[in-house]
Parts: sequence; C-alpha cells; structure tokens
Amino acid sequence: MDPASGRPMNLKYYQPFHSRNRKCVSPPLEVVENGSKAWKNCLVGYFIEKKLSFSLVNNIAMRIWGNRGLLEVLANEKGFYFFKFSGDEACSNVLKAGPWLFAGRMVILKKWHPMLILSKDSYSKIPVWVKLFNIPHEYWNEEGQSHIASAVGKPLYADSLTESMKRISFARVCIEIDASYDLVDSFNLFMGDSSNPKLRENVEILVEYQWKPKICTKCKSFGHSITNCPKLKPLLSPSENVSAPKLKQE
Repeated sequence: MDPASGRPMNLKYYQPFHSRNRKCVSPPLEVVENGSKAWKNCLVGYFIEKKLSFSLVNNIAMRIWGNRGLLEVLANEKGFYFFKFSGDEACSNVLKAGPWLFAGRMVILKKWHPMLILSKDSYSKIPVWVKLFNIPHEYWNEEGQSHIASAVGKPLYADSLTESMKRISFARVCIEIDASYDLVDSFNLFMGDSSNPKLRENVEILVEYQWKPKICTKCKSFGHSITNCPKLKPLLSPSENVSAPKLKQE
C-alpha cells in the first residue's frame, strides 16, 4: 500500500546510472514531495544511551499523547522512533510542552522534514527524576523544595504526590542536571538561623536517581563515558600493536 496515495503499490523499473564506478538512482523532485506527505506531521525521537523497548515506548506515548493527536508510533533498527500526529499543530504543542520523560528517561524530539539525517546529538544538560529523602516537614513547601532540589541541579517540577504532600517519605522532583558537575548522592541541609552557626542543625539529604545517565568528563556531555568519547583520539594507531610480556617458563 502506497502511504501517500492509499492505493496498492504498482512498482516499475527505472534505469539506474553510474557515477564514479557506482550504480546510482536519482528520483525526480515530485517523488520526494509525494513521499513527504505521509511524514509531514511526524516527530522523530530517540533516547540517550540505550533505547527502550518498542512496546513500552508505544504504550507510554499513547497514554500521554493520545489526547494530543498521536495516531501511530513506528521505530527503526537504529533506536529512532517516529510519532505520527493528526496535524502540524499537534506536533508543535507536544514539542512546546516538553521535555518529556519515558520511564524516567528523556526522549529527544525533533520535527521530521525531508532529507532529515538521523543522528544523535550530544547534550550537556538533561532532566531526570530524583527522589530526595530525609526532608524535614517544615521544608515541604515551594521555597523549601526549591532550595533543597537546587543542590542536585535546576528544579523543574515535582510530581503530584509531592505537591499535595500525600507521600512524605520522600520528595520526587524532576531536575535538570549538568554534565559539567558531578552527580551528588547526598548533601547537607543547614536548618535554622543561617547567620548564626550555633543555632543551625545539620541534616543529611539522600539522593536517589530514577536513571543515572553516563557522563563523559572529556566533552562534558551525557550519553557516553570517557572511554567511548568520539573526541578522544586513539592512543595507539592500528599499526602500533602492543603485546603483553610473556611469562618466563621455569
């Protein structure tokens, strides 16, 4: 079935040509124009590091975007997902309402366009869900949560149970973290009079990340470690093979 016309495909043969000893084809511009119609209301997405299963992505996308005009979810073998919407306005609304997290992981979204090159960019700042434990009751308010969450990164928003104080064993906050700084697992909260150390109490706040992304200390970005950094040149060229010393046989 031709997605552009909705009719069964009637395939034809077109003579290829050769350029620099390679066989090539060059469809006319109207082929691109007709083929683009099926993708004009589509968002392309991917996840930093490992991809999530298609069934999980499909279920989450339909749940959070079904009432925003999402019609279909597709995926390819390289970890890219294609979210087809009912119109251009629906695509724009989803992009504007981001960032979006699927199972605690940020999905990178961009609008599809003809001749789009599918590539995964590097990001130095991403949002993650964080649990904050041991927060004293008097800090369960907007200002208190903002000050405490700022020790991890830039606070974005809290979940509904945190806002309503229906669960006070921990606060769950979406925080933008920066690859330029180490991720903290705990920090100190000084309570009381900040101008008088004798009147302050020290409380340790524990931090638990729903997902801890890999951080490259070389390029200061998320998604890979320094051992896989594309900016690092190999220490040895392929021709410089170094073998381990052999043990002397007694």
